[in-house]
Amino acid sequence: MKRTVFKCVIILISIFSALHTNVSANQPAPYYQAEDYFTYDLYWSLIKVGEAKLQFRYVSWNNQDEDFFKVDLTVRTWGIADAIFKVRDHVESWIDTTNNRSVHYKKKQREGSTCRDIEVNFNLEKNTCRYFEKDAFREPIPITSQTLDPLALITALSRHEFANNAAFSQFATDGKKLIQIDAWLKDQKLLYLKSGTFDAHCVEISTKDLRGVFEKSPDSSIEIWFSNHSPSIPLRIESQVKVGSFYLELREGRLNGQILNSTNRDQASSDLQQKSYEESMEDPI
Repeated sequence: MKRTVFKCVIILISIFSALHTNVSANQPAPYYQAEDYFTYDLYWSLIKVGEAKLQFRYVSWNNQDEDFFKVDLTVRTWGIADAIFKVRDHVESWIDTTNNRSVHYKKKQREGSTCRDIEVNFNLEKNTCRYFEKDAFREPIPITSQTLDPLALITALSRHEFANNAAFSQFATDGKKLIQIDAWLKDQKLLYLKSGTFDAHCVEISTKDLRGVFEKSPDSSIEIWFSNHSPSIPLRIESQVKVGSFYLELREGRLNGQILNSTNRDQASSDLQQKSYEESMEDPI
């Protein structure tokens, strides 16, 4: 049961975003800037069990001349959660911003006794992708021309203008299976967090094609709150499944080169002193 709880947490993070942005060709929404980042506290019910960090930059890949947009997600448990089911994950995504599609996906999974190193290479000319794990690989699977990997989807979601189009879907793959995830705008309101007060909107994501714990929880749900910035900030990600409630909540970050307390933060709501993300990641993976 305890292991199931923390596996649910990892599943929640792996679907951190799952929508498609139908951006106007005349007015494309921006990507995050290099060195932007968001740090989150991770909770199971009301218990803080760890943290996660999203980072963005431009880097080369596979000795190609052009730079690609890179997203990094690191996840770790701490305290009692480490004693039950220790997690030290690092997920990476390379994105071709010209075509808005994934180029490469990499996952270093360290969860309990599980130790896996996974890569997915996307062939943009043939519209296929191939899954690698250690020295073994699967046969390529067909994908659509705008398929994204699970982590790259955060960029599509953050760039979508929800006020103009409240319902949409996106093809995504982890290299094993191509799925379509539907989502819709559910709510809009002022959201109060420890990191500040934000004008925000909530998106609900269909779980009908998601595997793992969601298959065993017919009443499961996933909701993601985003700020009204452009690109938007993922503020809170929450999931209800059979074994309980899990959520990520923004602690701190930088958007468009500015620390959040200079963009949209209520200083009076965020006086608590917290350990920095870097300090909490000191123990080796």
